[in-house]
Amino acid sequence: MTKKAAHWTGYWSGGGTEGSKLYQYQVYEEAARIAKANPGLKVLDLGCGTAYKLMKLIYPHSTHITGVDLPEAIAVSKRIWSGCDGSNVRLVAADLEDPSACPAGKFDLIICANLIHQLDNPDCLMECIRKCSHENTIILISTPDKDSANVKRLPRHKREFGREDLADYVNSHNLEILHHRNLKRLRFSLKPRFLAEYMRLLVLGGLRSNQLIVCRVNKKRSADDG
Repeated sequence: MTKKAAHWTGYWSGGGTEGSKLYQYQVYEEAARIAKANPGLKVLDLGCGTAYKLMKLIYPHSTHITGVDLPEAIAVSKRIWSGCDGSNVRLVAADLEDPSACPAGKFDLIICANLIHQLDNPDCLMECIRKCSHENTIILISTPDKDSANVKRLPRHKREFGREDLADYVNSHNLEILHHRNLKRLRFSLKPRFLAEYMRLLVLGGLRSNQLIVCRVNKKRSADDG
């Protein structure tokens, strides 16, 4: 087993499965609002984890769901959602730093929640997002805001983005930013471990330390490039 596989096997067999229900929840609520307003969207979630938020919030409003993550996460998600994985729900094991791993086809809504800062080469991820987008695709990209109070850099975090850093990076990949704002990092929970973290962030001013960019392919620049 590689070091990378060993890390994520430990993560998902530990507290990662429960935490995946709570972290980045507001990113998926934003995606759910878009999906609900536009029923039947083809949705792609890059870095779906256990697919809990994808299935709970997005699935009721979509006819086509694809979730992609490393094999260790997809093994967990397929156990949880064994009755759903089929023709209209696909849970795909892939390394998104491998350019050949990008799913085929175009999607109407793409979610990439708190993945970009965990990759050695996020350019491969951004290229995948571009390949899977048509001119009207809505793209949601989130990551911790390093300029917010009390943002911890974890060992698995390969890089950090402030608001200006992320905006510049997204623009450099020919994407047009529609909205850029900070959201709560963690959903409130009475479970002791997560309640303690929620209160710590609230007291220290770091609760809204997750930044979200909603964007789409820059039509003007794409036309100029063509």
